[in-house]
Amino acid sequence: MKVLRESIIHCFRSEFQVEIRKSTLENSFQDLTTNAINKGVDYLILVGGDGSVNEGVNGYFDANSELREKVILGVYPAGSGNDFSKSLGVGNDLEQLLFLVKNDSFKKIDVGLMHFNNVDNTPGKRYFINIADIGIGGYVANKISDSKKRLGGEFTYTKALIQAFFTYKKQRVQLTSKDYNWTGKMLSICMANGKYFGSGMCIAPDAKLSDGKMQLVIIGEVSLYDYLKNIPKIKKGHKVVHKEIEYSFAEKCEITAMDNPCPIDMDGEYVGTTPLKTEVISNQLKMLLID
Repeated sequence: MKVLRESIIHCFRSEFQVEIRKSTLENSFQDLTTNAINKGVDYLILVGGDGSVNEGVNGYFDANSELREKVILGVYPAGSGNDFSKSLGVGNDLEQLLFLVKNDSFKKIDVGLMHFNNVDNTPGKRYFINIADIGIGGYVANKISDSKKRLGGEFTYTKALIQAFFTYKKQRVQLTSKDYNWTGKMLSICMANGKYFGSGMCIAPDAKLSDGKMQLVIIGEVSLYDYLKNIPKIKKGHKVVHKEIEYSFAEKCEITAMDNPCPIDMDGEYVGTTPLKTEVISNQLKMLLID
């Protein structure tokens, strides 16, 4: 972190006033974001992985509404997965980031808003910027939340996912939306604003950050063999043709588990369980990106 801090200051100090804040147990990423916006910053760069970016987005909505609308957000990927940054087209390149800032290279993008049950079974409400999913993804996120990820995000996720296939029981759920309904046993249902999750898996190849919709990806009763067989295709961003996989779009949807509550993964973090209601809030964030 010290090296990165010095590199940021060196890169930006000649043209911008720079302040750097580090999250701690007492001062969370979400709180730091809210406080920075309320102080009147012009640009706010979120340095971290997808979970940190999620906290930053929620901190954005906690801030003063008039002040936050003036702020341009950016992402410097420094986590284990960094999936959302792939949809933005940005990497851990400070010169690229400086170019985006100097040229105001931003676009207004969507966010998802979800109502669900928190881990303690109380009503919860949270925004997500990339992908939320239920089923095995939430199960895996819960299992690896305390993992040290020494061998990298992709290895950790893949290992946990394969292990989960032997213990996770597919749940019967009902999904309802204005133009699309689905009922059945599922391995996972993704609600995607961005394209990537699971350390580089392009699970929602048609998702767009600013179309006012989320791509729904329903993975029904798919075997471990079929899942592993199609990983190369998914990583290349191709749709999977399989009788148990469906793709659709929705502005809003509701999902109810017909047996046991299903775990929810939101931007790579376990947040709670179904039932849930999700809607797309269109054109809410000014985000630095490569268009």
